[in-house]
Amino acid sequence: MGRAARGRRGTADLDPATYVVSFATGDWYAAAGRDTFFPHVDLTVALSGSHVHVALLLSPYAYTTYQGS
Repeated sequence: MGRAARGRRGTADLDPATYVVSFATGDWYAAAGRDTFFPHVDLTVALSGSHVHVALLLSPYAYTTYQGS
């Protein structure tokens, strides 16, 4: 659905820290003309690497997440 803003070197330069990643899932479902139980999903994640995927697997009434490679 999105990416972090690009930094000086063409990638997102994030310091190792705890971040909140917000997904506007209600907006996405509304644009598709569908209902959802989760209009917004916030994930609190501890990032320590320079290249991290934060995956959100979403259905109208459930979601799961994992750190990808």
